[in-house]
Amino acid sequence: MGKKIHITESQFKRLMKTISEAVSGYDDFHVMYQHGGKSIALLLDTMRDLLNVFKGIEGMLTSDNIEYTDLKENFNSAIDLIDEITKVMKVVFKDFADRKTIRKGNILLRALESYQEKLRTTFAFKPEDMYKDDELKERVTILTNEVALKLHDYALELRSSTDTFKSRVLKGRDKQNPNMN
Repeated sequence: MGKKIHITESQFKRLMKTISEAVSGYDDFHVMYQHGGKSIALLLDTMRDLLNVFKGIEGMLTSDNIEYTDLKENFNSAIDLIDEITKVMKVVFKDFADRKTIRKGNILLRALESYQEKLRTTFAFKPEDMYKDDELKERVTILTNEVALKLHDYALELRSSTDTFKSRVLKGRDKQNPNMN
């Protein structure tokens, strides 16, 4: 027989919390595949679309011939995608048990919402001729790059969660009624 280990109740609770996070919250392969796979894929697709919009915005801001209507259209696309990402993240977070992924996701959400609000404010109060101002272009470029970097960092965090998900999918893929634990 093995040795008995004595732990406090708080140590036991922390251990159980760590274990529950490690199993990603799924007991059944089919439920995991339906909920987790689709949610993560939707989130990643939306984030990829937003990064592409950011690249377009960055290209426009570095251009000498910036068109106000094109720039505003790209910013409106970014605002719409941020709304979509916010909705998707709220759904995805219900499927995650990994608190680190959720915590970092909430940080990203706050950054995206702040960026979105700054864009709305900028376009609401700045006349069209102000967008030719280099100082304004630089400010918007910095804001866009900061939020794009946070989005990229979160995508790396999601990769870690996705790797855990993939390993569990592979574990249960070939079984009729797999138990994921």
